[in-house]
This record gives sequence, structure tokens and C-alpha cells, in this order.
Amino acid sequence: MKNLKNETLSFSEVEFTTAETYRYQRLADKKQSTMFEVAFCGHFSAGKSTLLNKMLQADILPTSPIPTSANIVRIQKGDLALKVHSQDSDDDHVFEGEIPWDKVRQWGMDGKSLSGMTITAPLPFLGDHGCIVDTPGVDSTDDSHEAVTVEQLYSTDAIVYVMDYNHVQSETNLSFLRQLSLEKKPIYLVVNQIDKHDEREISLDAFRTSVTKVLKEWDITFIELFFTSMKKMDHPANQFTELEKKLKGLLFNSERLLDDSFKQLNHGFYQAIESRLLVEKQESLNEVYEKVEEDGFDSKDLDRQEELAQELVKLRDYDQVMRESYQKDMSSLFKNVTLFPYTTTELTKHWLGAMEPGFKMGFLFSKKKTEEEQDSRLMKLIDELEDKVKSQLLFHVQAYFQKVNHEELLNKQAFEKAYEDLSIVLEMDWFKNQINRGHKSSDYVYTFTKVITTKIVKHIQSQSAALLEVWIKERKAYVTKQKEQLVGKLLSLENLDDYKKELNLNKTLYDNQLKGIQILKPEKQTSRDFEKKLIDVSFLTYPSESVQQFKGIALPTDSIINEEEEEVLETHENSFSEKEAAVWLDKLHEGLLASQDSKILTSERNQLLERIKRYKDQTFIISLFGAFSAGKSSFANALLGERVMPVSPNPTTATVTTVLAPTNDNSHGTAVIALKSKRALSDEINSVSSTLDLSLTVDSIKTWKPDKKSFVTSWQKTNADYLSTIQTSLLEKKLPLGETLTVSNDELASYVADEQYACLIEQVHIYYDCNLTRQGIVLVDTPGVNSIHARHTNVAFKQLRQSDAIFYLTYYNHAFSKADHYFLQQMGKVNKSFGQDKLYFVINASDLAESIGELNGVKRHVQDQLKNNGIEQPRVYHLSSKEGMAQKEKKTIEETSFSRFEEAFYQQTILELKTLAIKMIEHQAEQFSEKLKDSISFMTSDRDVQIQKQTELKAIAAEEIERVQEQRFTVPTRDVLHELDQFTLYLRQRITYVLNDYYPMTINVSVLTGTSKKQLHQQLIGAIQEWRGHGEQFMKQEIEAISIRLENVIKRFVEAWLMEQKNNVSKRLPYFTMDGELKSVELKDNDQDISFTFDPLPYLTYLKSKKDFFENGKAKDLKEALVNDGTERAKEQISKAAEKFQESVNQSMESLEKQMQSRLTETIQEESQRLDALLDRQEKQSLEQELTMIDTLIKSSS
Repeated sequence: MKNLKNETLSFSEVEFTTAETYRYQRLADKKQSTMFEVAFCGHFSAGKSTLLNKMLQADILPTSPIPTSANIVRIQKGDLALKVHSQDSDDDHVFEGEIPWDKVRQWGMDGKSLSGMTITAPLPFLGDHGCIVDTPGVDSTDDSHEAVTVEQLYSTDAIVYVMDYNHVQSETNLSFLRQLSLEKKPIYLVVNQIDKHDEREISLDAFRTSVTKVLKEWDITFIELFFTSMKKMDHPANQFTELEKKLKGLLFNSERLLDDSFKQLNHGFYQAIESRLLVEKQESLNEVYEKVEEDGFDSKDLDRQEELAQELVKLRDYDQVMRESYQKDMSSLFKNVTLFPYTTTELTKHWLGAMEPGFKMGFLFSKKKTEEEQDSRLMKLIDELEDKVKSQLLFHVQAYFQKVNHEELLNKQAFEKAYEDLSIVLEMDWFKNQINRGHKSSDYVYTFTKVITTKIVKHIQSQSAALLEVWIKERKAYVTKQKEQLVGKLLSLENLDDYKKELNLNKTLYDNQLKGIQILKPEKQTSRDFEKKLIDVSFLTYPSESVQQFKGIALPTDSIINEEEEEVLETHENSFSEKEAAVWLDKLHEGLLASQDSKILTSERNQLLERIKRYKDQTFIISLFGAFSAGKSSFANALLGERVMPVSPNPTTATVTTVLAPTNDNSHGTAVIALKSKRALSDEINSVSSTLDLSLTVDSIKTWKPDKKSFVTSWQKTNADYLSTIQTSLLEKKLPLGETLTVSNDELASYVADEQYACLIEQVHIYYDCNLTRQGIVLVDTPGVNSIHARHTNVAFKQLRQSDAIFYLTYYNHAFSKADHYFLQQMGKVNKSFGQDKLYFVINASDLAESIGELNGVKRHVQDQLKNNGIEQPRVYHLSSKEGMAQKEKKTIEETSFSRFEEAFYQQTILELKTLAIKMIEHQAEQFSEKLKDSISFMTSDRDVQIQKQTELKAIAAEEIERVQEQRFTVPTRDVLHELDQFTLYLRQRITYVLNDYYPMTINVSVLTGTSKKQLHQQLIGAIQEWRGHGEQFMKQEIEAISIRLENVIKRFVEAWLMEQKNNVSKRLPYFTMDGELKSVELKDNDQDISFTFDPLPYLTYLKSKKDFFENGKAKDLKEALVNDGTERAKEQISKAAEKFQESVNQSMESLEKQMQSRLTETIQEESQRLDALLDRQEKQSLEQELTMIDTLIKSSS
């Protein structure tokens, strides 16, 4: 093999960057050290380090459920030692024999001052050439972690990619794996934490099939797939032992693979330099172009001097050039025109036959009849020939002159007159004069038609030439001006010579380096033979360790994250007693019913009774949110105390499942499946198909024949597969759309698990009798947010409006990834608009924590992430659904994290809502008491006083009604529209960032992999569709969030207006009372149609080849073009949405204004009429009894 170092440094033309020098040195060192590196990478906190520690039989690497590893840790065979590599290579620290293990794990988290660590230990299985590498997570919220991992892979020989059980299908995993596959990296796939698998939810075979299917859809190739568990080594599905044997066999015998592996790495190194040089070359050229623009020139003129000179030559001889151009374009027409096809020739022959001397018609008056027949035949010929002249000759000549730019003509009228003269009239006498009166041969018809054709063509040619000369003459002044401008421009371009020299210098500089790279770059070998050899080597034997290599060494036992104190959420003791409240309400209810026949204060009494009824019938809606596989269903079942919620293995169906108390119509254990209506399904089909630039409906999809070859990206395949599922379901399942199916809860599972059923389900209601539902709690499980299908997020947003509490679940070993952030930001803004905090954040599976300190560290990490996403004071709880379910199944009363959460939630939300409702009833009872007192006082006063007070009250009431009728919603409407402006302004500013953010995720080297231009274009179309789809999804979510926030803003401002009016009325009518609360506000006519569609085809010009696209800056140019165009289209949509919102706000406020005026007027009128009934003193005693009852209850509640 060639010597890497000598080979590279001997070529002085190639200039390495600092990073390339470092990578080159790594390759040189790698070649010199002859080490075969197996890197462990994957999703952060998937268990990479834990798995490695198990292989090493010692906990020497940092492990944590949150991102901790910040740099590379290498492990090699040798005497026990540690080398800590600092960012400053001159300041490395070496420890031999005595290693500070308590600091090793902390150093693993220090990515700022340290660049990595190398541990050597007497590990026989590593052999003389094996090296294990532990890397940071590829989906850490710290972007530097992924950068470190990617950097390491430049010199990695094989990869072990570790995923945790719940996140195998995360897009981050799939995208990273696909990139590794494209680079032909040998990959061992590991699904860790298989102990989370619950056979009662989904069989292991079904799970394996689902995983394999997704990997295949993403074109991910791998050597082998393993299931492992570090928690339960005896788990029946645990393949750790098999994995360990193959990796150790590979590492020990890796010397056999060194040369082949290095060839691939070496080729990749030079390929990367070549890519960088091509990008830099284009950038250097762009810098020159920018200088030209800054100095007031047009950069395009750098390449236009010769072109402009040629244009000037043409303009100087412009008349000759125009004539030559005319001849070039028209000569073929005049030469080859056919005016006498078969039918016209036959008409000519027919007429010429009639003109023969012997031709005669009839016996009587034969001369006249003969002449008439001759003329008739000639007219038919002339009519057809004129059509042929027009279609075959005149129309083409006219079309040539129609391209004339009239603005360039000095005398437009002269040209138009000559153009109108472009015609021919065929006279009968002219035709007759063309006949040869002498002897005619059998070929005379051909001769005659040729003569006629020649004369007609010459006539048109003459007219056309005359028209050309008019054009040349009338354009002369314009051409003269153009020549003067060109001369001036060419003179000014002489100033660009320096720029051209600089441009050529840059081209030469980079072209020389690129030539050098071509000389140095080795030929790339195929990976198939290498992978086959790698597999063979992994089966070879290796030394087995008879004793633990780290025995006797004091290793730290505490977690790498160890918060000393857990942040205590602010809580307050709620003294509210539901039992006491129930007794108190029953007494109040009974007392009010006893006086229900009274005609006095009937409206106030009924309002109080209605509020009591609402309290007793009160339900509380709890909605579950979170990523797919966050454990929502198991959490819901733990809340319910039984396995009620069905579990779907498919992250593709968007079904809302609701569990509520049984009713008279639906008994315990009944499930009601609501199927999508035909219109709803058709809208969904149209929405999904539009992402593929198709237009399908519920009817047309049945005959749809998908062109599977055209769906080349994972985005396209996912959406196309979903459409195919719907198609199959409609053709085979024959379910009655728009109707409901009633099944048992046991039968429900088969509908949810089968995607062909599930895709047609709108929602499911499960009627179940348990402690939770008896308390009036309704549990709603929403689809997974940010799974493969972004459509699920839309379903989740619809649920936000009606929820009393929202539980957002995340899994302990995988907190929040990048994909969660946008949704959390939107949800946080919506939550803030409600006025009360509905959000509870739940870290599920906290029983996986190694210690209390680790658990506190995870909570702190989650809280920080939430605060960074705009949720200022997040309520974060940790629990174990598994423990909660076990406790309820065993019916024990011991306290668990789950029971503590339930208690906290019940105290902070359910009891708070109930307390608030009781306080409102108490306040209303107090107001009712005051009215009773005033009424009794009125009834005991003198008749004259009663009449006077009644008259005054009616007069005041009339004045207040008149005043209220004059009040308008001018200020509230203005304030609401101001809030709307702020919402939409933020969205307009945000959308550019979002579109930029989605571009590298959807359009990158792992997507554009085709070998032909056609394949690349197909892939780019799919990538643009995906980018466009993400942008549209974000827009729809933001618009939905704005809608909810706007409704809450309206509610707040209207209630404030109503309270102000109520207070004003109360100043003159002291005993005036009314309910100032709006139950809900819904914007009128607010159907927003957000469509972020534009054609990907015009953007294909940016992609000529992969090399040109990624190395010549075309990817950057496309990004700029797409983001600019996308931003403009998005802003148009935002403006339309804002107009729709404004219109809807005005309509809603106008309607609410009338409603509030009516409510105030009716209540004032009731107060005005109250004293009328009090003139009858017979009811005084019953009122006094009612007052005594209410006052007694009020005192008992205080």
C-alpha cells in the first residue's frame, strides 16, 4: 500500500485546512497504529455506554438517561492506563496504574476543554489491533454532541448503532442510519432495552416485522439486527451474548481487515477534500462577482465582453443580418411549399378537362351550359387553393412578422399597412390566361400546377420582401441607439480586466489543487467483499476472560448526574372537603327547591339551582400528549387501574381514544367506534395526496394505480403507503363510512391493531366503570406527536380546546429531542392563553433511574428544556406506569411515584376546579341572600314608600338599559385585533427560520443518492415535497394555535367589558347581580385553508449532478431560492389567514356585543320587575324562612 504521509505531503499544490490536517494526521496515525475501530453510536441515552460497560464487565464509562457523553472515549488493549486528550494537544494528561475513576466519567462530559480519552486495559478480546470507541448521542439537544460523533466516523472501520426500544422508528435514527448506509459503513443494529417489550400489547414477532419493514422502506442496510437488555440479562429475547461474541471475534481478529478498511477511509478522506475545494472554488468566484456588483458593474458582464462585441458587429450590419436571417427562416418555406396536394390537383385536372376544345354540356344551349360548368369547376378550385395559400404560405409569413416589436419601429403605421397588404386574390380570368392553348401532354396538369405555384410564391415573396424592407427601415433609428449604447458599454467593460484576471487566477489555483487530489485519491473499492470478509472474521474465536479484568479496582457506583436536591414544586394544601361540600350542596339544593313555587326571585333561584346541577354533573377532561411510544397507553391504563386502552403498533393512524363513565345507552365494557365520514376521509385523502402533487378523493382513490417507481424518498413512500392502505381498506373492508360500530372492549383491539381498519376510524369512545371515571374524569389519548406521520399533530391540537388538564409524557431514557421543540413551543403559547396552567409534564418509567440523584438530574434537564421552549414554570413529575399498574392490580395502598402524582394532580387540578365551583356557588348564594334581605325589607315598608322606591327603581333601570344599549365593543375589538397583529407578525418573522431549519433535514446527501440525472430529479422532487410538507404542517399548527389563543383573548376582553358594565349598573342598582362568565368563545366562519403548494419542477435546474450540487454551491443556491420563494408564499398565506381572522373577529365581536347587551338588558329588567312581586306580602314568611336557611349555610361554610 502507498505511504499515506509521503504521498500527500509531497504534492505542494494541495493546501489542507486545519480540520483536514487533523483528519489527515488521524488517518496517518491510524495507519501507523494499525488499529481497527468499532464505534458505538446512536440516539442519546439509548444505552450505548451501558452496553459497553457490560462488555467490559466494569462501569467505567459515563451512563445517564440524559445527554452526558460530550467527547470520544477509546478503549484499547494494554497495561492499565488513561490518557486524557485536551483541546490543546500539548497539555494531555497520562495516568498509569492508578487511575482516578471518580473523575473519568466527569471528564467524559467535558467537551469544551477535552477532546477525548483513551483507556488501555488488559482486555484480551481486543487483540493487538481492536479499538472500541464510545461516542455522544446523535440526537442530543446539544448540537456539538452530534458534530463530535460525525467527526469520529471519518476514521471508524465499523459501527454498532444502538437504539432504545421505544424510539426505533424515530426519524433521527432512520435519517442517520440511512446516511451511514449510503456511505457503505458496516453497521450492526442494536435495539436495546427490549425488556420494555410487553407481549400483551404487541407480539415480539410483530415488533420485529414492523422494525424490519421500516428499515427497508428507508433503504437502510445492515449486517445484523440484535435485541438486547442490560436490565434483565435473562430476558428471553436478549441477544447480548450473541452480539458480544461477534463483536469480540471481530475485534480480536481485525488485523485481517486493516488494509481493506483503510482503502475505503483513505478514499473518503480525499473525496471530502475534493468536495471542499469545489465549494471553495465557487465561493471564491462568487466573491469576485460580488466585488464587481459592489463597484457598480453587472457581474454578468464579466463573461459578456465577447458576446457584446459580436452583438455590435451584428448591429453594424443589421440590415444584412436581418435579410440573411429572413432568408434562413423563410427560404425553406417558399421552396418546399405544397399548394396542390392530391385533392387540389384533382380539382385542377377536373377544370382543365372542361377547358378542352371538345368539352360540351347538353344539346340545347350547350355553349352557355358548358361555360357555366367550366366556371363552376374553376370556382371550386380557386376556393380550395386560396385556403391552401393561406394555411401553407400566408399564415407562416404573417407569423414570422408577428414577432416584430412595435416599440422598436419609428413609423408603426407604415409597417402595419405593408403587413395588411400581405395577401393574394386569385381571379378567374388570371387562371384562364395561364392555360396553354396548344398541344397538351399527359403531364400537363403537373406542369400547370407547378407554374401556378411558382407565380403565387413569387407574388407572396415579393410582398414579404417589401414588408421586410419596411421593417428594416423603420427599425433603423432604434438600432442606431442600440449601437451607441453597446459601444459605451464595451468601453466601460474595459474596467473589468482586473476582475477577469482575478477570476482566472482563482480558477487556476483551485483547478491545480483539484488535479492534485485526482492524482492522490485512490480508486474506490466496492463494500460487498469487505462486508463479507468482516462477517467471516466475526465468527472467528477470541480469548475468553477467565477473570474480571477490573477486579480490585475501586470504580464509582453513583450516577454521573447526581443532583443533591430535587427541585420541589410549589404546592399548597387544599382544605376543601368533597364530602362536606356535597352535604352542604344537598341542604342548599333542598332549601331552594322548597321555595321553588315562589314567584319572587324566580330567576335568581333557578340560576343558583342550575349552578348546583352543573357542579354535580361536572366532568373533567384529561388529554394525553407525547411522542409515539412515550408510554401513553400504559400510563392511561395505570390511571384507569386496568388494561383498558388498546395499543397500536403502527405510528400511522391518527385516532383519538376516549375513556368515560358508562351511560344508560352504553354499558360498562362497551366501545363505540366512530368511522370517518365520506367527506372527512375524502378531505384527508386529498390532503395526503396533495403532498405528492396528486389530487385524489374517496372515490377516485379506488381506481388509483400508484407509480411506485416515482416514490423514491421515504417521505413519498410513507404517504403513498398510507394512501394504499386506505385504498385497500375501502376495497376490502367495506365499512359503513360516517356510521358507528358498537363492540366490546376486547373486540376493539382487533380494529386498532389492523391498520386497514384503523385508517378509517375517526375516534373511539370506551365506556368503562372504574374509580377514575366515577369521579367525572374523562381520559383522552391522542396520537403520538412527531412520529413518522406529522398529521397526528393536527389531531392533537383539536383536543387542546376542550381539555381541563393536559398530560405531556416523555420517556425517562429519552426526554425531548429536536423534533419535539416546535410543538412544545406552540402548546406553551396556547396554554398561556387559557389563563390557568393546564400542563403537566410527566417523565414516565422513572423506575429506570439508578439513583435519586440521577432522577433529580433528569428532572432538572427536562425542566431546562421546557423553559428554553417558552414554558416558564413547568410542572414536572416523574413516575412509573409499570409500578402504578402493579400497585393497582395488587390492590395495595403503598405510596409510589405514580400515586403521588395522582394525588398532586387531583389536589392541584380537580380539587381546585371543584373548589372554584363551590366558591362561585357560595358567592351566588351570598348575593341571593342580600336580595332576599332587600326584598323582605321592601315588603315590611309602608305602601307609599314601596310605590316611591318601585318608581325610582324602574326609572333607573330604564336609564341603565338605554345606557347599556349605547355601549359598543369598539375598545375590546381594537384590543383583540391588536393581539392578532402581534400573533401574525411573529409568525411572519418565524417562518423564514423554520423553512431554513427544515431544508438540511429534507434535502441532503443522504436523500440525493441517484446515479442518473433522472433519479436525482425524482429524489429532489420528493425532497422538496417533504420540505414543503413540513412548512405547511408548521403553518397549519401555528394558525390553529393562533385560533385557540385568539378565542381566549376574545373571552378575556369580553368578560372584562361585561364586568365593567356590571359594576357600572351596580352603582345605581346595588342588588343587581348577573353571571359575568363566558363558557366558551368560538370564532365565527373561521375555516382557514392553508395551502403551501408550489411546483418543484422549476427548481430542478439547480441539480445537474451530485458533484455540482453539493460541491459547487448549488445546494446553497437552491436553499436560498426555496426559502425565499417559500417565505413569500407563506407570507401570502399568513396575510390571507390574518384577513380571515380579522373578518371572523369582527363578526364574532359583533355577535357577542348583541348577546352581552341582551344579557345585561334582561337582567336589569328582571331587577326592575323584582319589586312588582313584592307588593304581595303573603310570601314574606316563606322568604324569611329561605333567608334563614341560606344564611345558616353561608355561616357554616365560612
